Amino acid sequence: MEKIEVTDNHDYRCMQRCGSKQEFRFPLDGIHMFSSEKLLNIDFRSPDSEIGASDYPCDEIYGGEEPLSEIENRNLRDFATLHKQHIKLYLTFHSYGEYLLYPWGYTSELPSDWETLHALAEEVDAAQVAAGGNPFTIGSSTNVLYAAAGGSDDYMKGVLGIELSYTVELTNTRYGFQLPASLIEPTVTQFFEGVRVFAKYVKENF
Repeated sequence: MEKIEVTDNHDYRCMQRCGSKQEFRFPLDGIHMFSSEKLLNIDFRSPDSEIGASDYPCDEIYGGEEPLSEIENRNLRDFATLHKQHIKLYLTFHSYGEYLLYPWGYTSELPSDWETLHALAEEVDAAQVAAGGNPFTIGSSTNVLYAAAGGSDDYMKGVLGIELSYTVELTNTRYGFQLPASLIEPTVTQFFEGVRVFAKYVKENF
């Protein structure tokens, strides 16, 4: 198991002004980061990613000048490409929303194995609920949340061929992106039971 933490170089909240619009930028998780005015999670997009990303630099879903324009994403791509034959499951943890999302984020169409992805996500959700977590909404990003072209989960599955690829939107418990420190351990403890289910599935099926 490889764990990649925050992939940009920000470990604090910063504020900047973009034109007349003041923006607050937060490090959210290992992939979904604001960096150099680009939302790195969107920056994995392909040329046909037409929904869920923006060309406007001040937009929260600005995708950059071109796909993989940011070095942080290129580094992750290179690492995953090098080891793709060994990677059976890709998880990217986000805050927040209580969703278990699988591809695709650029279209409402579903991958051919969506039933497998959905069934596994249901088992994961049942495990974390049994541990005290809230039920998560399960489905593809475009269909149950919103379009998000260029997500790393799409890239890992669609480009690198990693069968099991998910975005986990963790609990918010009324606090939005700023989960209090006192709730971090309970959140991790509850969802780790879901991670156990993922790991068991990989062990038994690959």
